[in-house]
Formats: sequence, C-alpha cells, structure tokens
Amino acid sequence: MNRILISENPAPVVTDQGIFGNLPVPPDTDVRKFKKRKFNLRSVLFWISSTILTISLTLWITLTSALHLTSPNVALAIHAQLIHTVIEIDQLIDDNINEITSNELKVLFPLSKATVSQNELEQFDSEQLRKILLERSAFDLYTNGVSAFSENNQPIETKFFSAAGGVKMFIGLFTYTQHQRLSNYESTLVILVCGSTFLILLLGRGIKKFLSLGISAFIASVIALIGTLAIKYLLAALLSNQLALTNDIQEIVNILFTVPLQNTITLGLAAMVLLILAFLTEQILRKIPSKDIHEAQVIDKPDNEN
Repeated sequence: MNRILISENPAPVVTDQGIFGNLPVPPDTDVRKFKKRKFNLRSVLFWISSTILTISLTLWITLTSALHLTSPNVALAIHAQLIHTVIEIDQLIDDNINEITSNELKVLFPLSKATVSQNELEQFDSEQLRKILLERSAFDLYTNGVSAFSENNQPIETKFFSAAGGVKMFIGLFTYTQHQRLSNYESTLVILVCGSTFLILLLGRGIKKFLSLGISAFIASVIALIGTLAIKYLLAALLSNQLALTNDIQEIVNILFTVPLQNTITLGLAAMVLLILAFLTEQILRKIPSKDIHEAQVIDKPDNEN
C-alpha cells in the first residue's frame, strides 16, 4: 500500500469562499542587510542638467534684455534722451541760433564731432538743428562711448562714485562695441538651454521632468528679476548723484528697464503655468486606477456535495 506523504505546510488553495491551507512562513528578512546603492548616474546627471538649465536660463534672459537695450534703435534713443537732459540742449539752441557761427557752436557744444556746418545753420530752423544735433550726438556716443566728449577720442578718467562716473558707466553700457561683445555669447547660451532641457526630458521620469523644468525656469526668473531691479536702482543712484536732474534721470531709467522687467516676469509666469499643469496632471494620474491590478482568480472550488 502506497503511502501519500502530506506536507506539514500544504500549499494554500484560493477559492471563491476563501483561502484553504497554510501560507508559507515568511523569511526572517533584515532590511538593514540590503546595501543602499550609493551612486545613481542617471539621478546625478538629471540634477546636473537641472542646475545647468537654471544658470543658463538666468544668463540667457539677462542677455536677451541686454541685447535689446544695446541694439541701435533703443541705444540711440537712450543716448539722445540723456544728451537732451544732461547738456540742456534747449538752452543752447534757441530762436537766436542763426546768429552764431558754426565754429562758435562747436566750442559751446561738448561733442565737437556732432556739430553742424555753417550751411546747415543758415538753412535749418532751431527745431531741425536740435534734432540733427541729438541724432549725431547719440550716434557718436553709441560708436565711441564716453570718449566722444574728448578730443581725438582719448579715454576719460573719472571716479566711480561720482556724477561723472555714473554717466560714464551709463554711456559705456549702451555702445555698439558692447552690443557686439554680448551677441557673441548668445549662441552658446541657446545651446546650453536646449541641451539641458533635452537631458532633463530624457533622464527624468514621468511628471518629475516637467516639474524640474518649471522649477528651473521659475528660479531663473526670480534671480534675473532681483538682478534687474538691483542694476536699475544702482544706475538711478549713480546718475542722480550730485545732479539736479533726478526726475529726468529716473524717467530715463524707468523707460530703460521696462523690457527687461517684462522679460523676467513673462518667464516667471510661464514657469508657474508649467508647474501648475504638471501638478494637476500628477494629481489626476494618481486617481486613475492602474490597469495591472486584477481580481484574484479562483483556483479550485470545494466539492460541497461530499
């Protein structure tokens, strides 16, 4: 007679009425024995890409504003307004402008290269001469910087914390040379922004990648906004120092920084929209049940008749 060996711990049978049998004894597992993975290359590259994106976005939004301000159309208008305010050209060119000669005007006007000829003095009225002087003076400053005030474009030495030093720094920021120097960095920053964004999308998992993009853009906008406001008030303080032109100078600075402030605020709003959309998407996905969860299948049914 054959004996049927029955295990002390038979395999459990799952039925529609319950589980029959003994479940296996769980092993005595000590979680502390498992070694933590100390280095995760993907995670490290992800955070490095996020950091690079934050820095490159900050520099790029700042550079974009600087290129706009140093462009010929904007910079020439800034210089013309500054000359009109500082030199007080309205007092120099009045209704009696035709009574002086071209050489006399050249001595009176600080920018000798921007003066008008004797023929122009006789041909144009005071309003036309004022416009010509402002346009030529602005172009001279945009091309040569503060050296336009000296003979033969010689460098002018000034103290930094002084009215002359403030005007010199202001003029030096908005020149053609400065515009060309800044434009050399534009392509590099665009490559950094696009490359770091691609790496974040490639290395990130799920909604986390979009949250990282939004956080990087928001931090960049805050840093750029703080820097823009700091430079704005610094320039206003330097230009207004020891000058009785505070209101005029403040108006120039306010107009000057309108576009940079708009750029940084736009980037911040776009970052907030991306963060809100990513957060709402994550909450919606959490409420959707997973398709991988199935009901337990009946393995065996007991014979109730026996």
